[in-house]
Amino acid sequence: AFISGTLSDEERQAVLTTLLWDDEAREWLHMACEALAAARQERPSTEETWRYAVPRAPMPGPDRPARRYVHYPPGLS
Repeated sequence: AFISGTLSDEERQAVLTTLLWDDEAREWLHMACEALAAARQERPSTEETWRYAVPRAPMPGPDRPARRYVHYPPGLS
C-alpha cells in the first residue's frame, strides 16, 4: 500500500517514521521495490515465445518408433 500510494496521510507518515529509524524495514521495502520492478519487466511476445517452447516427442506406436527431438533456440545449434 505504501508503494502504490493508497495509504492515508497519517498511515504514510507512520510508515515514513518507521523507515527512518528501522534498517530492517528499509531492507524489506527495498526488496519489495526490486520484486515489483522485476515483475513489471517486459516479457517476450507470444510470437517470440514459441521459439523457446520445448516440443514433445511423438508418442511411439506400432507404425513409428520413438524419436528424440532436440529444439535449439536460434543461434544455439
